[in-house]
Amino acid sequence: MKRLELLAPARDYASAVAAVDAGADAIYIGGARFGARHAAANSVDDIRRAAEYAHLYGVRVHATLNTLLYDDELAAAERQARELVAAGVDALIVQDMALRRMSLPVELHASTQTAIRTPAEAAFLGNAGFARVILERALSLDEIRAICRATTAEVECFVHGAICVGYSGQCYLSRSMSARSGNRPLEVFLDTQAALDWGKEQAEKAAFEQETPAEVYTLEEVRQLLQLVRLSHR
Repeated sequence: MKRLELLAPARDYASAVAAVDAGADAIYIGGARFGARHAAANSVDDIRRAAEYAHLYGVRVHATLNTLLYDDELAAAERQARELVAAGVDALIVQDMALRRMSLPVELHASTQTAIRTPAEAAFLGNAGFARVILERALSLDEIRAICRATTAEVECFVHGAICVGYSGQCYLSRSMSARSGNRPLEVFLDTQAALDWGKEQAEKAAFEQETPAEVYTLEEVRQLLQLVRLSHR
């Protein structure tokens, strides 16, 4: 039987509880390090508490380790991943393929930071062992439908949230304009102000109005999304 999953972000334990109480089927939450949201870091104990509460109501917990890793960080990343698994998380959301090679005893979900935009990319990651692929946000309904047909992995897409002119995981704008990077939490994720300034500058040059980032808002298309198979909504 087809089942739709509503997945909600949880910045911390309190918001995790709120998401569960509001009826989310699953939540995703950042660990102490290696997550794209540097300001939303949580200790293993906090995530354990969130998982214990969520599991009381049959809600799954996905933890994010979705940034690129340097070689000298691999041991620490693996240690944190195994601690999160021991804390009770149901899946890890990852970007760096090194985590795929660590034989972690948990589902791995390919983060939106892997910039999945085509059926071939989704099929490749599914064949590589990822239980779920999380799609690039700027895809049409037809593109999402084609991806669902191409992979046996679960497919997740965003129905609400920020969207930029660059592809997730492949935007180097903030890195080229500042010391910040969209793929490195310790250097802070996307420099939103840099993106806004650049967008306005380009709009002025092109003599048309452009605003970035914008907002994903697909609630009016949810009925169509409901027809797709193996889909999770954020």
